[in-house]
Amino acid sequence: QDIVRSTSFFFVFVSLKTAYRKRYGRIHASTNLVLGYLSATVNLLITMPFEVMSTRLMTGVSADFPSALRELLKEGGLKRLYSGMRMNFVLCLNPAIKHMIFDQVKLRLLKGKKDVLPPGQSFLLGLVATLISSSATFPAARARALLQSR
Repeated sequence: QDIVRSTSFFFVFVSLKTAYRKRYGRIHASTNLVLGYLSATVNLLITMPFEVMSTRLMTGVSADFPSALRELLKEGGLKRLYSGMRMNFVLCLNPAIKHMIFDQVKLRLLKGKKDVLPPGQSFLLGLVATLISSSATFPAARARALLQSR
């Protein structure tokens, strides 16, 4: 699930950034944040049903994916597969914030230098960006998990 979510987000994010750069040039921090948010929103619409079923499995509400799907559809139809959707729109800020921080700090670190950060610096920058974005959106993530497990 995480691999699919991460891969689909990254594909959409890179595609949007490439299209934006071709049309307008440099990507500023606010634009990066908006493109990240749009990417996460598109990704959410695709992956949300799998997240809801997965949450039910992890919390012991359902035994397996087929039974989780049957139970959710019986409880509320397709709408139930998107439970917690409002909270997830807030959570779309998480990858947007993370990638904005990473890209902006990377630009400053590389100012006038090569195009690629050394692996250690890239790892630490990703760690810090993830820590900041996850801390900022944790209350919404907790609320979403509670909504989906019901």
